[in-house]
This record gives sequence, structure tokens and C-alpha cells, in this order.
Amino acid sequence: VYEAKYFINAIKPYKRYIDLWCAVDVESEPYLKNVDSKTLTSATKKFMEYVADAGYKPILYTNPNYLKYRFTPNAFNDRDIWLAHWGASKPMSVPNTKIWQYGEGRIAGINTNVDMNEGYFGDGQCQDSTESEPSQYKVGDKYTVRKGDKYINGKSADGVAGNTYTITRVMPGQILVQPINSWIKI
Repeated sequence: VYEAKYFINAIKPYKRYIDLWCAVDVESEPYLKNVDSKTLTSATKKFMEYVADAGYKPILYTNPNYLKYRFTPNAFNDRDIWLAHWGASKPMSVPNTKIWQYGEGRIAGINTNVDMNEGYFGDGQCQDSTESEPSQYKVGDKYTVRKGDKYINGKSADGVAGNTYTITRVMPGQILVQPINSWIKI
């Protein structure tokens, strides 16, 4: 309970700005290696309940190893999940996955690698709470790659210029296209 109270007090001054989830991060083996699955599951559920009772939407940030082996099986099927599943072409199938952290990459204006995430918000669109104008592109639209377009890592997409793909995700300033499955800056 102490950690949950500390967490709530730390975010309380920002409550009016929080319109998505408050993440409960459970994945640190050095601190949790001697905790059995029943105790870990119970403590995590209580923490999430405390966050919810304080008026926030909790989400469990964890990885496939914890969901498979460290928690009681299927214990969080009724909870929103932020799944850190790096190096996979698609995330492990988990009920209520709302965010998939798929690796790291570069974002314009940030001089170091950052964690890269894809959000699932019920309508097939990715969501960014800072976006003020809707994108001109929608999921399902066709997009023809133009000379000068760049991949999200900053490399040129000229090798596929002229090819037309289906848009599968939309975020501010970028679209995810199939079948090459790569973000294109727009």
C-alpha cells in the first residue's frame, strides 16, 4: 500500500492532464526474483485497485515472461495491458492489450533512442493525446510512397518510391503501411 500511496501522491498534481492510463510497471527481476507468483499477482492487483480507487485508469506494464511465468496464469486478462514485447513482428496475444512496446528508435527532436510503442484504442487508429488536428490519412487508405519520403529511423524510402501500400495505422506525422510494415514520415 505504501508504494501505491506514494505513486498516487506523485501524480496527483498532474491529474487534470492525465487522459490515458497510469502504468503499474512490474518487470524488474532483481527486486522481484524471490517473490512467488501468487504474492506478486495479489500485490499487483491491489496496487491497480488502489490506482483505480483514486480516480485513474490503471494499466499493467509488463513483458511476456511475467505474464507467462511470474504471475498467476491469466490473472490479468480483465486488465488493460501495456506489453513490452521487443523484437517480435507482432505482440504476444494477450486480452486487453492497449499498448505494444515493440523496441526502440529515434524521434525527431530527441537526441537519443526512445522506446517505441503502438497503441490500440478500439477504432484501428493509433492515438496520441497531443494531436490537435486529425490526420488527412485514415486506416485502410492507399498511400503511394513519394521520392523524398523517409522511414521513421530517418533513412530514405526512395527504394520503394512509386509503390502503393495500404495504411494500417495513423499517428501524427507518420503512417504505418503494409506489406512493408514500416512507418513513413508524412
